[in-house]
Amino acid sequence: MGQTSIGWPYGRLIETEYPEVEDVVYMRAYPTLSIKRGGFYTFENMLYADNGFFRLFDFPFVAGNPKTALEEPKSIVLSDKLARKLFGEEEQAVNQTLLLGENSLPCTVKGVASVPRRSHIQFDALLSFDTLRVLDPKWFETEMAGGWLDLNVVNYVLLKEGADAGAFKSKIRDLPHKYAGSYLESMGSPYKLDLEPFNDIYLRSDYGNMLGPKSNISYVYLLVFIGLFLLLIACVNFINLSTARSMERAKEVGLRKVVGSSRGALVRQFLTESLLTGIMAMILAIGLALAFLPFFNELTLKTFSARDLLIPQMAWILFALVIGVGLLSGIYPALSLSSFRPVESIKGRLLKGRHGTLFRKVLVMFQFALSGTLIIGTFIILNQIRYMHEQNLGFNPDQLIVLDAGRAPFHEMSGRVDIFKQELAAHPAVRFVSSTGAVPGLSGWRGQISFPEGWAENKSISLEYIPVDYDFVKTFELNIIAGRDFDPSLSTDEETAVIINEEAALMAGWNSPQASIGKGFSSPGSGKPKGRVIGVIENFHQHGLQEKIGPMMFGIRPANRYFALRYKAGDTSSVTAHIKKTWDHFFKGYPHNYFFQDERFAREYEQDKRLMNIFFIFTILTICIASLGLFGLSAFSLQQRTKEIGVRKVLGASTANIAVYLSHDFLKLVMISFLASIPISYFSMQSWLKNYAYRTEIGIDIFIIGAVLMIAVAVLTISYQTIKAALTDPIHSLRYE
Repeated sequence: MGQTSIGWPYGRLIETEYPEVEDVVYMRAYPTLSIKRGGFYTFENMLYADNGFFRLFDFPFVAGNPKTALEEPKSIVLSDKLARKLFGEEEQAVNQTLLLGENSLPCTVKGVASVPRRSHIQFDALLSFDTLRVLDPKWFETEMAGGWLDLNVVNYVLLKEGADAGAFKSKIRDLPHKYAGSYLESMGSPYKLDLEPFNDIYLRSDYGNMLGPKSNISYVYLLVFIGLFLLLIACVNFINLSTARSMERAKEVGLRKVVGSSRGALVRQFLTESLLTGIMAMILAIGLALAFLPFFNELTLKTFSARDLLIPQMAWILFALVIGVGLLSGIYPALSLSSFRPVESIKGRLLKGRHGTLFRKVLVMFQFALSGTLIIGTFIILNQIRYMHEQNLGFNPDQLIVLDAGRAPFHEMSGRVDIFKQELAAHPAVRFVSSTGAVPGLSGWRGQISFPEGWAENKSISLEYIPVDYDFVKTFELNIIAGRDFDPSLSTDEETAVIINEEAALMAGWNSPQASIGKGFSSPGSGKPKGRVIGVIENFHQHGLQEKIGPMMFGIRPANRYFALRYKAGDTSSVTAHIKKTWDHFFKGYPHNYFFQDERFAREYEQDKRLMNIFFIFTILTICIASLGLFGLSAFSLQQRTKEIGVRKVLGASTANIAVYLSHDFLKLVMISFLASIPISYFSMQSWLKNYAYRTEIGIDIFIIGAVLMIAVAVLTISYQTIKAALTDPIHSLRYE
C-alpha cells in the first residue's frame, strides 16, 4: 500500500488499467465547510473520501453501515467526538441532516466512527468524495478531462498479494509525461509519480502528510538512544559497585570453593542475583513509568496511556530487557568473583591487586564521558535556539495581531473586505491593517512555477507566492530595497504588478535588485500570467531558521484569509476587544480566532525546544547516575587508603592538604573523561546543526562551561568522602586492619 498526493485521474487510471492493483481510495483535504446544527456553527477537521475508505481502513464504526456510508453524494460520517458535540449523548446522529457551507448544502449523517488517535488519518467529519461533484462540478470534469497536474488528491493504492511494488512503481513513474508531457516540458518540470510505503507515512515520509499528524523517526531513535545511554550507564554502575564490593564477598567465595562449590555454580549464583535485581528494578521502573507518564506526554506531545505500557508486545520487550541487562551487568562480576583462589580469598589478600581498580576507573571514565557528551549537546541546542530567537527576521513581529477570517462565509467576506478593514482600522491604537494569504510562520502557495524574463521557454523557477493587499509591506515593516510598493491609485498593480524578494531576483539571474525593476516575471499558477516586477524587498524569514530563505513573490488580491493589525504598544487588550466586536458585527455566529505574530513564529521552534528539554532531563539523570558510580568508587578507594591517610596526618599533613590530595585522582579521571567527550560531542552536534540553514557556531566557551560543570559535579560528589577521610583521627586510621 502506498500514498502520494497526485491528481485524481491517476488513481482512476491505476485502478482500471493495472492488474496488480487490488484497490484505490481517493481522498481530499479541502474545502473545509462550516457545519450548522440548529443555531450552532462549527468548523471541524473535514476530509473527503470515496466509498472504499472503510473497505480499506478498519476505523471502528459506532453506528451506521460502513459499506454504504460514503456511497452517495451529500453523505457524511462523523467522528464519535463530533457526534456527541452536535447531538449529545442521548440523540441518535445517523439519518440526521446537517447544513454545510453557508447553509447551502444539506448532508445526511450516514454513520458515526471512532477515529484512533494513533492513525495518521485524522478527521471529525468525513464527506463522500462524490459530494465534490455537487460542490464544484467543473472541478470534477476538469480533473478527468485534463487535471493531470492538479495535485490535490491523496491516492491510497493497495497492491495484490505477491505484487512487486518496485516494478509497479517503475511502470507508473512516467505517467505524467505520457498525459501532460507537452505542458511539463513547457514548464521545465521533471514531475514523476512515486509511491510511498504505508508504514512510512507517519515517521519516514518524504512527502509530508496532508491528512493528519506527522513525526520523524530520528526523534524516536534519539529517545531510544538516550534511553539505552542511561541503561548502559546504570549497568556500568552495577558492574563498578559489584566489583568494588568484591572483598566483602571474597571470603564467601573462598569458603564455598573449599566446601566443594564449582566455578560454574558460583557464576550461576551471581548471575541469578543479577537477574533478580533486574526483575525488582523492572517492577520499580514500571511503577515510575506509570507515575511519570503524564509528564512524558507533556514533554513529547504524545498521548500514551497505562494501557499502552501493558500490552503483550511490551511484556516481551521488558522480559528481553531484564534478561539482557541482567546478563550484561552481571557477567563480569560473576566471572571476576568466581575466579578468586580460596586461600587468597580467605586471607584477604585480594586488596593488593591493581587490575580491578583500573577496570573500575575505566568504567567511571566511560560514564562521565557520556555525561560530558550530553552536557555539551544540551548547551549547543540551547545556543542554537537562542541564536534563532535573537536573529533579525527581516520583519517586525511585535505589536502585530493576526485575525484568521477563514471561517467567515466566503461570499460575505469577499464583498465586504474593504469596509471590514476600515472598521478594524478605526480603533485609535491600530496603525495599519493588511489582508494577506499567509503570515510568517505559515506557508503561502509553495511550488509555483514562474518564468523570469530572459529565460528559455522551458526553464522556470519554483517559488512561494503570497497574495496580499496594498498595506502588506508597511504593516509587516518590510524593507523595499529597489523599486516601489503597491499603489492603489494604479489600476494595473492588481493585474500585473508583483514584488519579489532578493532571493528571487538572485535566482532569476538579474545583476542587482535595481536591475530587476520592470522585468517580466510570469507566474500563471499564482494568477499573474503577465507579472511584472515593481519592487524588491529585503529577504525576510517567512519560515523558521531551519529553512533557507527561498524565492518569494507577492501580488495583489483584495480578499484573503488573514488580517494583520499593527497596533501601538500597551493597547493589546483594547485592540483584541475591538477585533471581537467588529467580527461579531459582520459575522455574528461564526467562530473567529486571532493570534500574536511573535508567538506564532516562535512555534516554528517548538520541536527544537522539546528536544532541548529532553536532552536537559536526560543529562541530569545521566549526571546523577554517573555521580553515584563515582561516589561508590571514591568510598571504596578511600577505604583501601585508610592507613595511608593516617600516616600522612602523623607526618604533618593538614586536613585541607589531604582532602586536595585525595580529590586529585578522581578529578583527573573526570577531566580525562571530559576531554574524551569533546570530539564525540563536537562532531555529532556539527552533524545535527546541518539540519539548520542558519546556525550558531560551536565556540570554545561551551566546552569551558561544560568542563567547569563536570568538575563541580565531581567535587560535590566526592567532597563528603574525602573530607570525612581527611578528618579521621590518625589513631583509628593506623589501627585499621
